[in-house]
Order: sequence, then structure tokens, then C-alpha cells
Amino acid sequence: MFEKIKSVFKPLPFSIVAIIVTGFLLRLYRLVELFHFTYDEEIIAFVGKRMWVNHHIPLIGGVTPLHVHLAPYFYWFSGLTLGLFNLNPLGWGIVAALIAAATMIVLWFSAKALFNKTIASFSVIFYAFSFYQNLFDRHYWGLAFNGLLSLLTIYCLKQIIDRKYRFTYLLSLVLAFGFHTDPSTIVLIIASIIVFFLKVRLPQKQFLMTLIIFGLSFVPLIAFDVRHNFVNISGINQYISEIKSQKPGVIHDTPISTLLFVPRALSRTLFVNKSPDLAQEYSYCPQYAVSRINQSNPLAQIFVLLVFSISLIAFFRTKDQQQKNSFFLLLVPIISVYVGISSYGLLLKGDLFDHYLSTLFPLFYVLFSFVLYQLLAKQKYILWLIVLGFVTLNLLQLQNVKHRFGFYDKEQAVRWAITQVNNQPFSLDVIGNCFRYNGYRYLFYLFGDEPEKSYVDANFTHLYDQPPAGEQPKTLVVIANPSDFEDSDYFEEYDHYEEKTIARKSFGAIEVLIVDNSNLDFLGKF
Repeated sequence: MFEKIKSVFKPLPFSIVAIIVTGFLLRLYRLVELFHFTYDEEIIAFVGKRMWVNHHIPLIGGVTPLHVHLAPYFYWFSGLTLGLFNLNPLGWGIVAALIAAATMIVLWFSAKALFNKTIASFSVIFYAFSFYQNLFDRHYWGLAFNGLLSLLTIYCLKQIIDRKYRFTYLLSLVLAFGFHTDPSTIVLIIASIIVFFLKVRLPQKQFLMTLIIFGLSFVPLIAFDVRHNFVNISGINQYISEIKSQKPGVIHDTPISTLLFVPRALSRTLFVNKSPDLAQEYSYCPQYAVSRINQSNPLAQIFVLLVFSISLIAFFRTKDQQQKNSFFLLLVPIISVYVGISSYGLLLKGDLFDHYLSTLFPLFYVLFSFVLYQLLAKQKYILWLIVLGFVTLNLLQLQNVKHRFGFYDKEQAVRWAITQVNNQPFSLDVIGNCFRYNGYRYLFYLFGDEPEKSYVDANFTHLYDQPPAGEQPKTLVVIANPSDFEDSDYFEEYDHYEEKTIARKSFGAIEVLIVDNSNLDFLGKF
């Protein structure tokens, strides 16, 4: 079956190969300087370290908003690739770029199967050169696979509608891996169910195999819960308590802003108003999250709404059943996400972040390419002028982007701190309201000198080779990671540390303080 699937992917046109290679290289541009490594990635890195160094294979993966962990397949993949790069998470930047390259390949074949080679080519161009897409593709986390998984799902569903039922096996694997990698891919499961209900009836054999494959994906979780008195599944009780308490999120959106969230967020795939700081772009801080969406370009928002409107009109008006199916496959996930996002924001008062839409980005490029080509097919000079303008503007944004807490500065800061403590015991603290949990604990491990106590011990102790020390070391390393919204508490804490500072050095926006704690003045956070 896999040989037949492989035969589908015939050699790509040279021009498409060149675009994909260019897109891949753009995602490696200034990799060390711009690579993002914070708390979420730090957990995965420690898990990967345990796989290679301690030979511990996890049975659970990342935790969901339901307080229930997923299966560990993404952790296994991440741990394997981390080991290939000698436990240096910077290697994940290369892995993420390779995932993006694979996504572009599948995008071309998917768009070609849905429409034609021209639409497929434009879709790949928009994906390869979109600054916003580049931003997401540089970030190695569970969502790195979302675009690839959404395209594989659409491609498999297209083949299944065409009665090629063997693709149900691949679809089952894609949906299972996606669900256990990032819960937001549940929209792909919903889309598949809708397609099966409205477009095609699976033969009983394929239907049962789909359920079996997806069900087997939960085996590691069942094994974990059996060994640990069902502690994982019991986490859902905490979520139910939170729902009953009706605790709102920290981002206070108006109903109108919630309803417009999807088009405003998707508009950034076309144009970002200014070349941003990647630390702000990836931040969960409400001030930055709101600012990202509020800065979306109004003209780009109009383009997004125009794309959806024309696509819906084309879906209802076309007499071509194949084209109608293509629109159906693209619009069902988008509409499902819109309904889900709006309900989550309006009814549950949940926080809305733009990365929730990463599954939709490649699908939007296909629809955008279709609409653009339909409108300007006879004005090819204007069409190519728009494409060239898109590429130029997005390349300029990439050239000017920065990351105030990028990997290079972090590495230099940690290495300098290690030289200053001079093999003596030390503790570690990081201050900053938005950027405190910034991956430093693992970097001290990676570069050869771990703190005996640190500010993340409460969450990470089970990942260490040795438990934290009982006594407080006489030296304290403090790393200041200020945001643009620090309050008086931050500056008071900073001044307190500064009074006992014996050495200090800045690395970009990062400042490292070596603090004399021989009098044990600083104990409360450890």
C-alpha cells in the first residue's frame, strides 16, 4: 500500500523544487540568533535527554488544557532528533525547517489534486515566502506538524472520496499522531467525520480498521495510568472544576473582536505591519497577544474576507462535482475552526491565541491562490506583480526581524555565568513577568554546570539526574529578562538583587547578575 502511495508523488517540477529549497533556506536564515527556546521546549529537551542519557522512555506526552496528558509520540520523535544533535535543541530548528519543506511538498501535490498545477504553484510560493508562516515554521513545538497534518488529511480525504479506500489507513495514522501531538488538530477529526457522513460511506473493513488504529494510539496512556493508579485521566476532574467555576481567561476580548479573530489572525499570513520581535510574537502574555492581533493590516483583513466570500460563492455555484468536493474539503476545517474558536471565546471566555489557527494556514494559501488566479488569470502581469510584491515585502520583514531572547544571546549568557561561578555551587533565578520561563535551566545542563537549586525545581525535579540540594549555595545567578510591561514588583526585586551583585554582564536584552548570597538573603523562591 505504501509503495502505491509513494508512486503518487512523482518528481516535482524543477521550479517548485527551487521554491521549496528557497523556503527551506529562509527558515534557516539567522537560525542561531532567532531560534526560540523557552519553557515548553525545555520540558521536551529534558525528556529527550532522559531518553538518551537515562534510557527512560516516557509513556505520556504533553499536557492539554484538560489537564490530561497525550500519548508520547511527539516526545519520542523530539527525543530521537535531539540525540542526533548531541542534545543541543538548536538542532530542532533544522528539523522544523525540514518539516516545513515536507509541508511544501505535500502542499503542491494536495493543491494539484484539488485544483491544478497553477494553483498548486502559487500556494507553494505563498507558503515559502510568507513571513508569518516562516515565523511559525521556525518554532519547534507540537504545532510544527499542524500544517503538514492538515494537508495530509485533506489529501487522504480527497482520495477516499474518489473511492481509493486504502488511504483510510494513512488517514488514521495522521489523525492519531496529530491528536497526540497537538489537541487543536481535533478539527481534522471533526472534518473527517463530516466528510464520511456527507460525502462517502466507508466499507466496514476500512471503518473498523480506522477505529482500531486510532484506538491503539492510546495504549501508552493506558499503560501509564494502570501503572500510576489512573493519575492521568483523573486530571480531567480539575478541568471540570475550572469550568464549573467559570473562571475567565486573562485576555478580555469583546464579542466583535472574538468573531473577527479568525480573519484578523489569518490576515497576518499575507502581511505583518512591522517586522516584530519574535519573543513578543511567541509570547502568551496578554499584552503581546492582543497587540499582535490589533496590529493586523486592515487591507489584508479585507483580502481574507474576500477570499472566504468568493470561495463560498464558487462552492455553491460550480457545477463541477470534483471542484465542489475540493472546496468542501478546504472550507469544512476552516468553518469548523471558526465555530469552535468563536464558541470558545464567547461562551467559555477562553483566551484566543493566533497559533490556534496554524492548522489552517496551508489551506488558506490554496484558497487565496484560487481566488487570486480566478480574478487575474487574464491580467497575468498584474497577477505576477502582486506575487512579486508579496515576496518582496515578506523578505524585507524577515531581514529586519529580531529576537530579544534568541538562542545565541542565551547561550552566551549561560556560558558567561558558568565561568563566573568557577565550578562552585550556585542557585539560579530568572526575573521578568512575561519571559521568566525561558529555557535556562536546561541550557546550564547542556553547557556543563547545573545549579544546585533553581526557580523551576518544583516542576522539573522529576527530570533531573540529581534532586535539588537541601542547603542554599552561597552564589546566586540571576538572569533578568524584562518585558515592556514590568511593574514595580519587578524593579523592586531587581534592585534587591543588584545590592548584592558582585559581577554583571549584558547579552542583548539579557542581563546576568552574579549575586553574593553568603548571608542567605534570598531564600523565598527556592
